[in-house]
Formats: sequence, C-alpha cells, structure tokens
Amino acid sequence: MRKIAIIPARAGSKSITKKNLLLFRGKPLFYWSLKVAIEADIFDKIYLSTDCDEIIRYSRNLSIDIIKRPSEICKDRSRDIEYLKNLINHIDFEDYTISILRPTSPLRKKEVIQECNVVFEENIEHYDSLRVVAKSKENPYKMWHITKEKYPKLIPLLNPQNIHEPYNAPRQELPETYWQTGYLDIVKPCNIKKNSMLGHRIFPFLKNDDCLDIDNLEDIK
Repeated sequence: MRKIAIIPARAGSKSITKKNLLLFRGKPLFYWSLKVAIEADIFDKIYLSTDCDEIIRYSRNLSIDIIKRPSEICKDRSRDIEYLKNLINHIDFEDYTISILRPTSPLRKKEVIQECNVVFEENIEHYDSLRVVAKSKENPYKMWHITKEKYPKLIPLLNPQNIHEPYNAPRQELPETYWQTGYLDIVKPCNIKKNSMLGHRIFPFLKNDDCLDIDNLEDIK
C-alpha cells in the first residue's frame, strides 16, 4: 500500500496573520512539517496544499508536489474535508493512505510518523483512520456553557446520567479523556469520497510529549 503525506498551509488565519509563515526556530512554521515528512522517508508522494504564493516560492526546490488550493476552500470556516477532496483529484494511483501533517505541530518526530503508519497498516482492516491524541490537561466533565439570555446561567458541558453531578465529583471518579493535538492523522481516501474524514473506527495513538499545537503568539514563544 502506498503512503502519501499532505501539509495544509493556507495563507490566512483568523487567530494569527500569516501564521504558517511565522518564524519558528529560524524557519517558517510550515517548513517543519515538510522537513519531517521528507526525513521520515516512507512517503511515495508529499503534497503541499496552499493558496499562498510566498509559501509556493519557498517550497519550489523541495522534493514535494505543490497543489494550488482554490480560494473558495481557504476560508476561516473551510473544513479539512475540502482540501482533502481537492487532493485526491490530483492522485493518479489507487490503494494508498494519507498522512495529514498540519504546520501547527512543528515538533513532530519522524520516528512517530513511521510508527503510526506501521500500526495503521497492520490494523487497516479494523480501522478507518488513526488520530494522535494526548491526555487532556483539563477534564471536560468540569466544563460549562454560559447561556445567552437576560439572566445568564451555567449549564454543564457534559452531564451523563451515570455520574451524579460530575462537575463536583473527584477527578478519580471521572472518565479519562483525551485531546486531539494536531500531531498526525492518517485517513483513507474512501472515507473522503463518502464526505467523511476519519470515518467511525478511529485508532487512538497516545502521545503526550512533543504535542505543541500552535494557536497563538504565546505558543510560539
């Protein structure tokens, strides 16, 4: 089975202007995803999906394929499934998996990418996708909504019937929860053709270190 990687690096970002071009350890943020994808040495093709001419110029001399992403799928509310659908239209072979390497996780290790691909291929008949997750630092059973009304009130985010007032329960009595870090997803093209990215059977790959997910300037610091 062939393996491909995609680095989605659009120009805009609502949280940080030109986030993917911010310098991280002396290089643009998106560069580190390209670098680790190449160093992993397991991918038949590496694609960069972007609408940014500056990113394209920077990447021209690297061993990757560049896909100019249409502007209509580069908006703040655009979903991953849109650039993935655009990606599979550029692939002329069958029987492959797609590793998604988002620029916001610049501390990935090639060994983890290699291991995840081995694990997923070994279990591919039982799973639709793989997602790297880490243990949650904050437990969502102790999180709340605030209602939008004249007299706002707190509403529990999660209130399962089998746990009495989970927001007041000791941490040890609450289910362990996990956070999606953006480190790595591996998906099948058949999911994407069905308008689903991960499908229903998602392999949980637990990784608690090196999971920096850059969302603001404080994360860069």
